Amino acid sequence: MRVLCTITLVLLFAMFISPADGKVNVVCSIPDFVPIVKEIGGNFVEVKSLMPPGCDPHAFTVSAKTMSELERADLIVLADSKLISFEEKIKNVFPDKCIDFDDYVKYGVKVEDFPHYSPCYHGYWLKLENGIAIAKTVEKALAKLDPENSRYFENNLKLFEMQVREAENVIKKQSIVKGKYCVAAVPGVCYIAENSGMKVGAVLMGESAGFTSGSEIMRLEKLLSSNSYACIIVPGFAKNSKVGELALQLSKDCGKPVVYVKFVMASNNDTYVGIAYYNAMALNFASEVKVTEKTPGFGTVIAVMAIVVLACTNRFRRY
Repeated sequence: MRVLCTITLVLLFAMFISPADGKVNVVCSIPDFVPIVKEIGGNFVEVKSLMPPGCDPHAFTVSAKTMSELERADLIVLADSKLISFEEKIKNVFPDKCIDFDDYVKYGVKVEDFPHYSPCYHGYWLKLENGIAIAKTVEKALAKLDPENSRYFENNLKLFEMQVREAENVIKKQSIVKGKYCVAAVPGVCYIAENSGMKVGAVLMGESAGFTSGSEIMRLEKLLSSNSYACIIVPGFAKNSKVGELALQLSKDCGKPVVYVKFVMASNNDTYVGIAYYNAMALNFASEVKVTEKTPGFGTVIAVMAIVVLACTNRFRRY
């Protein structure tokens, strides 16, 4: 109740502020950062993603036309220019317009160790605590570009942090997979598992890398056949890829479900906490399902369940 009252007060403050004619033009390199910028910038930003939802960041490239369009951006939000090649190209041309991984670290971003990725920089923004640190960085950058509305950005940050803290508590409290192991299809989904208190026992395939060896797959089959392993986590965009096919085959062989999650798939209507709730529900639901040859996918069921969550989270979005 206290959190709800505080959120209401912040929203009332925001409603009495009208946006100026000129909005801050923000470009995010990947779609998952767009909801964070929207939450902080609200009425005073125009934000878009360079990369369409569902693309592989390591395979994406920017054209000369796109680079020319970036001239009009006031702020460019990158994930990690040392890891993603097209971001490195952008930062080399527009260094003063960019905020990047090293900037987020100053506000508290932390990366964890996972199998074969120590530390893991892939998908770090999906760790709820890191979402807050990124939001703090965005708030400071927007306040510098638009000092007249700095208080508005500051209040939006407070609201965002309250929502994320609440989501963090709810997800951990309601998780029925806490303490269980999973196999991650790619390193980018490891933080999704961590949000629900899961442990990552192995990673199937590195981003921009080849598959694991035959002997490693045999080891994974043995792990997945044990009671301590709950599922295989796959990004939704990789469902029909080679790694997605391998995950399905392991699922059939070992009797553990494949869980499709949202990773670099944020749409215009998504919120940061909405994505977190969606992924948490997917993990909880899949863990209760026994896999057979005729077991249906979980995407449709989870999508329906997520409507309720998104409806709730959208109540608190700024207008």
